[in-house]
Amino acid sequence: VEVLTLLQQLEIPLGLVTHASPNWTEFKLSSTGLKKFFAKIATIDDNGFKTGKEWKNSILGFGYEPSQVMVVGDNIKGDIQAAGSIGVRHLVWLDTAETWSLYHEGDIPNGTKVISRLEQLLDYE
Repeated sequence: VEVLTLLQQLEIPLGLVTHASPNWTEFKLSSTGLKKFFAKIATIDDNGFKTGKEWKNSILGFGYEPSQVMVVGDNIKGDIQAAGSIGVRHLVWLDTAETWSLYHEGDIPNGTKVISRLEQLLDYE
């Protein structure tokens, strides 16, 4: 919450691209109080996987080009590789012990910043 609050204070628009149903996403964001931080929310079909196509459609739907955004994700294939494949230049992989082992599969693209806590985003160069 501290990181999201700071980013909001800095007027950095935040979007959320999630691999979950709209109802579950609404429940999670509302019950945790996190919904207020996201200007845009895109839900990707929870019966499939996030690919570059879904990332591109979401980013364009938010009003940005892939080259203009930073993607922070916990899934190497579904977040980092997929976003990188459509031209996202600023990639951050959140590597935590709580992340499912499936999300650790794949090669991390060159230039990807690896963090273990969201607070480390504040050190991004």
